[in-house]
Amino acid sequence: TPVEQRQIRLKIIGLVLFYKKRPDWGYNRPWLGDYLITSDNGRNVAVYQGAIDRLKKQCKFNNVLFASLCFRLASRMRTVSRALVVTENSVLKLDPANSFKLCGKPVPISHLQGVSVLPSSESLIVLHFSNGLDWVLQLAGNNRVAELAAWLTQLLYRSSGRVLKVEVTGSPPFRVSNKAGTVSVSKSGDVPQVRFNRTAGGVTLQVPA
Repeated sequence: TPVEQRQIRLKIIGLVLFYKKRPDWGYNRPWLGDYLITSDNGRNVAVYQGAIDRLKKQCKFNNVLFASLCFRLASRMRTVSRALVVTENSVLKLDPANSFKLCGKPVPISHLQGVSVLPSSESLIVLHFSNGLDWVLQLAGNNRVAELAAWLTQLLYRSSGRVLKVEVTGSPPFRVSNKAGTVSVSKSGDVPQVRFNRTAGGVTLQVPA
C-alpha cells in the first residue's frame, strides 16, 4: 500500500542516519506519522482536527506528515507542553491545553540547519534553525526521534536540495533565548513527569525512571 511504501522509504533514511550510531531507533515498530490522530490524543482528536483544518488555510499547507505531543524547553528554561506538527513546508508548535492554538509563527523547512539526538533510546531531539535559536524537545511515545529525523531529512532535500546534518551525541548542544549549552539526561523515580532543569553547563532533562 502507499502507506507501507512511505514507511519503507522513511525507514531506509533512518537506517542511513542511525545505523551503528543509535542501536534502538525504532525500526521494528510502525511509523504512523500523525500520532495526534492515533495514540497520543485520547478524546481530543476532534479538537485537534478542527484546529488543523483552520491552520491549513492560515499557514498554507495541505498535509500533516508527522505530529506528536512533546515537552519543550522554553524561554527562561521553563518546561512547556506542546504539540509538534510537521507539514510539507513548515514546522509548527501548538498548545494542546488551549485547543491546539498556534504558538508563534510556522518555521519553514528550509530554515532547518540540523538536528541533534542522543545515542540512547531517549526521545530527546534538538532542532537547529538558521536564526540560531533551537527547539529542544522531548517527544512523547516510544522512540519517534528517528521517524521525525527521517521526515525532516526528506523534506529538506525536496525543498532546497540540502542534506540535513544529523548529529548523534551524548551531549546535544542548544541555544534557547540567551542561554546556550548542552543537554544531559537524568532518570529518577521521584520525577512525576518530564522537566528541564537549568545547570551550569546547560540543562538536564529529568525523566521518570
